[in-house]
Order: sequence, then structure tokens, then C-alpha cells
Amino acid sequence: TDTVLHIASGAENYVPVAKVTNLSQSIITARNAGYFIAGTVVNDGVSLYESQLPFPLCIVIGSEGKGIRHGLANHLDLMLTIPMSGAGLSFNAAQATTILCYEIVRQRTKGQEI
Repeated sequence: TDTVLHIASGAENYVPVAKVTNLSQSIITARNAGYFIAGTVVNDGVSLYESQLPFPLCIVIGSEGKGIRHGLANHLDLMLTIPMSGAGLSFNAAQATTILCYEIVRQRTKGQEI
């Protein structure tokens, strides 16, 4: 939509995006194509900063307030938690995605000049 394009601020020119009707089936298709599936959770996940991310990687970000639906969570290979000191709060979806993408790029390019 026009709203999505506005919010993407040009990123849609660099990041492939697909609109699907069945997210569970899409995750299964990605796994069959060799992708590892990781999702963010507020509690009980592996600390993002202590993880060794597998590649190629597909990420699932849950909705704000409710997180990842139980049915989708069953398809995850890895549950990641972004460490936060203080109260048991969570980042909003955009902030969590930004932090996660930064760590993905950091790990993929470790030892490489970018």
C-alpha cells in the first residue's frame, strides 16, 4: 500500500518483499528451501547477543502486544530475546526488527570489510 511504501522510506527498492496469505505455509516453504526460521520473543529466548545465528535466515516478528501466534511459534527453529535491563518490557515491532537486522548484518559481515 502507499502507507507501507511511505514507511519503508525507500527500503522496498533493496529488500525483497512478498505478500502471502498463509504465513505458516510460507515458513514451511522457506525451511524446505534451506532457511532457518528465527523469531523474537520477550522471555525465554536465546539472548540475541549470545547467539550464533544460522544462515540463510528467515525472521518472524510478532505483533505488538500479542507477539508471535502460537501456531507460527511452533515453526521456529530459534527463539531470540533482545536483552533489556529493567522492567519486563518489550520493544515495538519496528525497534525489534531494527535491532535484529543490525545483529544479523554484524554477524554476517564479522571479519569482513563493509
